[in-house]
Amino acid sequence: MTRRPSSIGWGVDPPALWPPELMDREALEWAHKALTDNPASAGWLFWVFILRDRDGGQDAACGGGGFKGPPDDTGTVEIGYSVLREFRARGIASEALEALIAWAGRSRKVKRIIGHTLPDLMASRRVMEKVGFEEEACFFDPDEQLDVVRYGLDLRSSR
Repeated sequence: MTRRPSSIGWGVDPPALWPPELMDREALEWAHKALTDNPASAGWLFWVFILRDRDGGQDAACGGGGFKGPPDDTGTVEIGYSVLREFRARGIASEALEALIAWAGRSRKVKRIIGHTLPDLMASRRVMEKVGFEEEACFFDPDEQLDVVRYGLDLRSSR
């Protein structure tokens, strides 16, 4: 996956600046491999966020996100997302997270959703809090090789 994705299945052409920040080539390749290895996990991987133009103009791929796979043995899934800079501060991230949470919540297997962000990404932290996540910990993530803040959302209490 060294080139921009085609619009097949998206219904829109990907923007020139695709992918969004923090959704690097390694992450996209991981999602592609995970989907190739297990096509049944499609909904538990990557979603493209599309902003619909209500005035008859062109719809736009404005971000992406999803989960790092199906729920684990404890019923936990990890969520992630990123929105292209030109589409930020419009409520898109909040709306997308709410949709992903609702989608995951329809699976009785999901009991908890976690998400990680960087300590200095205050807008991302506010989005997580706005949709109901609570800050749980700040720690060094050896996989990412940096400090992260973990947020959690218990779905058992909201059902």
